[in-house]
Amino acid sequence: MPYATLMVPVDESKASQARVEFACELASHFGCSLLGVAARRPETPFIAPNATMAVVRELLATEMQKAEAELKRAESGFRALIAGHNVPSEWRSTLTDRTTTVAMEARAVDLIVIGRNRPGIVPSYAVDPGDVLIGGGRPVLVTPPDVPAGAIMSHVVIAWTDSREARRAVMDAMPFLQAAIQVTVLEICGSDDVRNARARTADVVAFLALRAISAEVAVLPAVGLSVAQRLIAFARDEGAGLIVMGAYGHARLREWAFGGVTREMLETSPVCLLLSN
Repeated sequence: MPYATLMVPVDESKASQARVEFACELASHFGCSLLGVAARRPETPFIAPNATMAVVRELLATEMQKAEAELKRAESGFRALIAGHNVPSEWRSTLTDRTTTVAMEARAVDLIVIGRNRPGIVPSYAVDPGDVLIGGGRPVLVTPPDVPAGAIMSHVVIAWTDSREARRAVMDAMPFLQAAIQVTVLEICGSDDVRNARARTADVVAFLALRAISAEVAVLPAVGLSVAQRLIAFARDEGAGLIVMGAYGHARLREWAFGGVTREMLETSPVCLLLSN
């Protein structure tokens, strides 16, 4: 099924501008619309113990005005960027938590485009990919800095594990797989499981062939480097622009605790990731 609508979280940062441009290019390629979403919870001001109610109301109103002004600037930036692309668009904003808002608005879209959280990012700009995945119920495309959208169509690598999450990720990534010049189904396995891994990945290749997608198999032994490092090294060596993988983890105290491979990929991958859970 083709993508009909993409979503991109928007703020005032330069990283957001690059992400919106990236999302515009994707939307143009897929012939779909783009939903820009911004959220900003007003800061809680310092209130002196002896402050009068009038002072408290004034402080709260000031913080509300700051948040509303930030959302308006984010909207202006989004509309200015979208104007350079022939892409239908919609804008939504709210005075609430950013991650929660993105997850809730996911009901209206097929795919969410978010940036990898950078060291030193303003907390109000951060979006937690785990909470979006589990709360939004939609696949998430995580983009590292300075990656052009066109690059991900060159070579797509499916990081295969024989799991529900990986199967779901393949289906969610189908528009990318259909558009890709090259597709590789890669499994990293124990040295005693290579034969079975080849059989498993061959099944995936056959599944894709029924959908007119040509793919090849790659099986690597899990020795030396971590699984994430092997995935990244393979993607770099092969010139891949996108890694498709299932996101593994579990709910913990209302937060999403990623498995080791997923967490390491999110933190270090120089290649775009399409994650599905």
